[in-house]
Amino acid sequence: MRRLVFSLTLCAAMGLSATAPAIAESGTDAFGTCLVMNTTGRDRIALMRWIVFSYATHPSVSDIITIDPDVLDEADRMLADLFVDLVVDRCLPEARAAMAEVGPQAFEIAFTALGQIAAVETMNDRGVQQRMEAFVQYLDEDRLDAAFD
Repeated sequence: MRRLVFSLTLCAAMGLSATAPAIAESGTDAFGTCLVMNTTGRDRIALMRWIVFSYATHPSVSDIITIDPDVLDEADRMLADLFVDLVVDRCLPEARAAMAEVGPQAFEIAFTALGQIAAVETMNDRGVQQRMEAFVQYLDEDRLDAAFD
């Protein structure tokens, strides 16, 4: 049962940023790898904050989550700075090659790879793990066991 819960929480974390179609292109793979290898933990935290803030605007949760507009603006500015720094300074050759291969979609694909790594790192936090596993106490284990026996 513990493995099922881990799989469920990992899938939830991966779903945070898995919005681009999976296209196996060597240029986009190299661009995504460059993004991952040339970001710091601080960079990935800035990305995760921006992702969470973005999801918080969805109508299904926006009524229960309030984020100060100044905090949102700062997150947007930090992400914009990070984006430009990554594309222009840290990964320009890879970005150019990926753009030549698949066009602007290369950015979506490569940044999805970075978002997935950031999400997994976020999931490694014990507090996050505890929060995502909290629902387990309410599972009907007898029904689950019966369904998989």
